Amino acid sequence: MATVNDILLKKGKEVVSMGAGETVQHAAQLMNERKIGGLVVTEGGKMVGIFTERDVLRRVVAEPHDPATTVLRDVMTTPVASCRSETTLEECVGVMTRKLRATTLTDTLTDLHNRRYAMKRLESEWASVIRTGRALSVVMVDIDYFKLVNDNYGHD
Repeated sequence: MATVNDILLKKGKEVVSMGAGETVQHAAQLMNERKIGGLVVTEGGKMVGIFTERDVLRRVVAEPHDPATTVLRDVMTTPVASCRSETTLEECVGVMTRKLRATTLTDTLTDLHNRRYAMKRLESEWASVIRTGRALSVVMVDIDYFKLVNDNYGHD
């Protein structure tokens, strides 16, 4: 079965990284020089995040932040999933599938469960009510003026 090491043998094992205190501008310049779409962010010799072209667009340009003064720790993606070189590709796909599934049930702006999660959970609870005959209470909270937040920061 293929492993991460098999891919690294073809691609090369070099991993480009920068410290969390480096600026976005410096990171973007390095990514352009190396023709890469992202780099690992480190602090104290440990991986603390990843910084990608998507982070530049969503967290720097769209916000907007000044790339010359914004540091990676403020705009990097965390947490980061990692694995050992002997990990099989099947295991990697499993981890990413679980993370992707969790992402589809979470609002990217607030990091709270979203409507899809609520509907799945309600369906599950309702099935339990039918099976057991016990009562079900549902409380819904509407945050005042949240439409303004969505309009300013996005609906995804």
